[in-house]
Amino acid sequence: MTFGGGGHSKQALLLYEYLLRKGDDKESIVTIHVDHCKYKNILDVDCLVIPPFRKPAESLWLCIFRNTIIPSYLFHLFKIIIFMKQQNVSTVVSFGPNIAVIIGLICKITKVKFLFIESWSRVTTLSKAGKIILKYKLASEFLVQWESVAKTYNLKFIGRMS
Repeated sequence: MTFGGGGHSKQALLLYEYLLRKGDDKESIVTIHVDHCKYKNILDVDCLVIPPFRKPAESLWLCIFRNTIIPSYLFHLFKIIIFMKQQNVSTVVSFGPNIAVIIGLICKITKVKFLFIESWSRVTTLSKAGKIILKYKLASEFLVQWESVAKTYNLKFIGRMS
């Protein structure tokens, strides 16, 4: 699972609890999340913590420029790839933080299944991350939690995760 702070991490926690109730072994679940996540210590799983790739209200182009010229961010990309290989990740589920774009690209390159679940806060439009993931077909499956969004973008509606 990949997630950021706020609602993204709450949705990840709900999925984690669901998977455990369903009988999945918690050793089969790993997380990659940004360092400001409030749930990072609640999930008792192997995890990789990385800095946010985009700052709040930062333009997409500034984010891309900043992330490609700063070696530490490139380092984190390699850390993600190595972590995913070490953990033998076969599927990644993401809830819409901007890190999902990077993870989606990594999954596409490494042929790992990538499920993108648009945040429940996106009632009428997709997030920036969602638009990029949809445009460049980074997700193996793109799921939304509101019927209005599903109809607008011709996506699969799964209902709210609550």
